[in-house]
Amino acid sequence: MEEEKKVSDESIVEEAKGETPEETTTEDGTEAKETKETKTKKKKKSAAALEIELKKSEEKAAEMVTLYREYFTVTGIFENSVYDGVEEMLKTLKEAGIKIAMATSKPEKFAKIIADHFGLAKYFDVIGGACMDETRTEKQDVIHYVLEQCEEKELDKIVMVGDRSYDILGGHAEGLKVIGVLYGYGDLKELSQAGADALATTPQEVVELVLATS
Repeated sequence: MEEEKKVSDESIVEEAKGETPEETTTEDGTEAKETKETKTKKKKKSAAALEIELKKSEEKAAEMVTLYREYFTVTGIFENSVYDGVEEMLKTLKEAGIKIAMATSKPEKFAKIIADHFGLAKYFDVIGGACMDETRTEKQDVIHYVLEQCEEKELDKIVMVGDRSYDILGGHAEGLKVIGVLYGYGDLKELSQAGADALATTPQEVVELVLATS
């Protein structure tokens, strides 16, 4: 009886401390007691282990981005091609006195190199793109950045041309009319649902639409 009373008293003390022991079964079938303190320590260890794994994942992702940029800078940057009729479109608009600007989601540094590589840089008055530090990556932000560099400030005299929904949405967010082109990556459904003000199936149609609104 004395021993039972002693165990009972110890349990009361531990419960008062907030460390009521819980019985668990070990691999050899014996029972062990785990306090709340022990469980808390285990949770902290698990959280710390998870944090370490997340950090490793972030470091790995950063490493992969660096490797891709190194590859893109040397080789991938030139794995592109110009759509048929695009240079003729740019030349015609330039000769008609139209100021031409580029607003691309590609890093600006690469966009300028690509445009120069394909002999298109001479047609653009402004070439603007995303930042390498990712402070300017959204299409609307890029468009806003390019507009700030343009001499023309009357938005109703500026027309944007794009082939994806975010071109349409970004242009509209900046108060521009947008022509959706169907010879790029976006299809009729995507550009129509995004609310393109007009659609062009060829670069020549882009010329006609732009000259009609200028």
